[in-house]
Amino acid sequence: MNEALIDDMSRLIDDYFTEPDLNRYLKVFLREKQEEGTRWAEITRCTHHVLGGNSPLIDKNAALTEMMILAIDIVDDIQDQDNHSKPWMLCPIGHALNAVCSFLVAFIAEVPAATAQSAGRLLALSVNGQQKDLNGSIATEADYMEMIHKKSGSLLRFACQMGMSLVPELPKDIAAQLDELAECIGVAAQLDNDLKDLSKMESKSDLMCKKRTLPILFMLRDGLAEFPYINQYYDGELTAEQFFSRKAELLEYVEASGCIEYTRIVQSLYIERAEELLDALPFSSEGKQQFKNITFGAQNIA
Repeated sequence: MNEALIDDMSRLIDDYFTEPDLNRYLKVFLREKQEEGTRWAEITRCTHHVLGGNSPLIDKNAALTEMMILAIDIVDDIQDQDNHSKPWMLCPIGHALNAVCSFLVAFIAEVPAATAQSAGRLLALSVNGQQKDLNGSIATEADYMEMIHKKSGSLLRFACQMGMSLVPELPKDIAAQLDELAECIGVAAQLDNDLKDLSKMESKSDLMCKKRTLPILFMLRDGLAEFPYINQYYDGELTAEQFFSRKAELLEYVEASGCIEYTRIVQSLYIERAEELLDALPFSSEGKQQFKNITFGAQNIA
């Protein structure tokens, strides 16, 4: 997130939020996001430019993309009660939630009419996916894949849509290809996050929270004979303390179970499909490489 983008977002904050402490919170949260090296705004801009767009509204849409993703990240941290060092986790929760509302209000007030409906539908899909992740309704791999298509795939689609929507007379087939491409990248990135989480044995890890991600579902399905303690923990027969007292054995089983290889295979199918879709798009070689660097790279699947 560059300084020009921060300036654009700060101006939006100054236009709408004059209460001094709220204004300050919003700007502190923006700076925190900048330090993370987020590239959501770049995805919006790049999508627009590789499609030949030159709308004067693209900088505003890029800023709005970043603000919306920040609002979603804050809500996600509050729901999961993690990332405790973030400024929105250090302030009173009421202030953090008011900041989320502020970003949403600014988005609604400023998003161009050409963008509003398509962006809103994708954000609604992501919220539905987040609810499915929270409510404990995931029981099968199909359930999980549906959830991450909605929760994670829709956010990449949203960032791209914020750029696509400002390109006049964009052919429907090109828009559909780019939309599917973005979804594949988002799903592949989430699967990568699932694998990284397996190495964590902390209080908010997927295993500790009894979440059912793709690699964990694999172990729950195949681990009864070799390492039944996962099933026993998820079924409530073991406490967290009893389960994680076997941490060394658990880490060994994670490595030996095949869940990592299985998840990588599934992930590779989405990456291959994304590359196939990108190759088929009528962009220049330079444009394709730029789009790949920003989207694949930003999601750590390059």
